[in-house]
Amino acid sequence: MQRLYHSLRVTIAARTMLTVAGFLILAVVAGAAIALTYGAVAAAGSGNRLVVYGSLAPGEANHHVVAGLHGSWRPCVITGTIDVHDGYRIFRWEKDGARVDAQMLISSELPENWLRLDEFEGPDYRRVVIPAELEGKRVLANVYTAARNLRTRSEIRS
Repeated sequence: MQRLYHSLRVTIAARTMLTVAGFLILAVVAGAAIALTYGAVAAAGSGNRLVVYGSLAPGEANHHVVAGLHGSWRPCVITGTIDVHDGYRIFRWEKDGARVDAQMLISSELPENWLRLDEFEGPDYRRVVIPAELEGKRVLANVYTAARNLRTRSEIRS
């Protein structure tokens, strides 16, 4: 009888330890899921932001393409390099690149216009999400960047 009692106590203790370990693992997984979700939400917030550095900027030749979108324009800073190709500026993001003054359009109408803007930009550009400095804070925003190496014409993968 004492052996049975001892065996039951060991079994209960083991199950309790497994339950506690299970809860700890669950808490870690839940924390990771929350962190990933927060990151996804932050990236998702970039859908309302477009950084422009060339012909789409206010006062430039192709501003009419975005002029009809309701929103606000704000100065921002991005990092990278700008080349000129066929008379148009092409930005290439670099984490430690030069600071480039740009303009950011913040508009809830951007998500429904991405396809139209992508088609306007054409095959030499692709839209990517990059960090930008806006009013002293780091935010994620869309920007059109070089789709191909301008010298070799090979596709750029990032």
